Amino acid sequence: MSEHHRTPRKEEDDGVGKSLDEEDALEKFATRIEKIGKGVIKLGKRVGRHILNGMRKGQRRVVEGNKGKMDALIEQMTLMDARLGKMDEKIGKMNAKVVQGVVPVRDRDDVYILIKDKDAWNVDGSKDAVPPFGGSWIRHWKNKTGKNAGRCSFVSCEAEAEVGGHIWIAGGNAVYIAPICKRCNSCKNEKRMQRSGSQLRSGTEVVLDIYTNGMHRADRRIAIPERKCGNCGVDISNRPPNHYLCPDCWKNDRGGRSVRSFRDDFHATTKTRRE
Repeated sequence: MSEHHRTPRKEEDDGVGKSLDEEDALEKFATRIEKIGKGVIKLGKRVGRHILNGMRKGQRRVVEGNKGKMDALIEQMTLMDARLGKMDEKIGKMNAKVVQGVVPVRDRDDVYILIKDKDAWNVDGSKDAVPPFGGSWIRHWKNKTGKNAGRCSFVSCEAEAEVGGHIWIAGGNAVYIAPICKRCNSCKNEKRMQRSGSQLRSGTEVVLDIYTNGMHRADRRIAIPERKCGNCGVDISNRPPNHYLCPDCWKNDRGGRSVRSFRDDFHATTKTRRE
């Protein structure tokens, strides 16, 4: 075999040897980096432990050395919290004064009287509200007003008032306590939800209360007003707002009346109920 044919095979063997040497070198280099990395991690853990121990010791020294300052700071925060509570009460009174149809009762702090029927509904999220001096909310209402609870404060309810319920009066920005029955105070009672058309009767005395964080964060329960077919009277509350007939009456057009006439009758009936 000539030299011309032997030379390429030799060069090929040399190239394979070089690639193997490079792989060995890279593997050794990676091993060294891995060892260095493990060493750095161990060193970092040691340094971190020393820093944490130093911080703990320092905190103990600070707490032990500045115990008097900490007590003074806690006292200042307590006073600030009390001032903020009084400020919330003042803001609530200011909001209560601007509600039309609700006027303050003379010589009775936080007591207001309705001079006409007012749209009102139960407040959501009142579980975190606590009576100022313990007991029950109806007792708090009696102590503030100096009166005994009679019938429920909601219009069209003649049941006996057994509890003090948190009520929101339309047009205002404050929460009140009103004597109501247990049924009207239930969170499941859709007739006492917002947009249900419920009202507090004229002459009801209510007591101003604080708007709590729970009330602020609670989900709002909105009542779906009941609507009936303008022809047969079937409930169509689940139909779109612009529908005034049930599907059967709309298809058959019973009585030959137009949709516009049904719509006008619906608005007239709704207006009469509100008045």
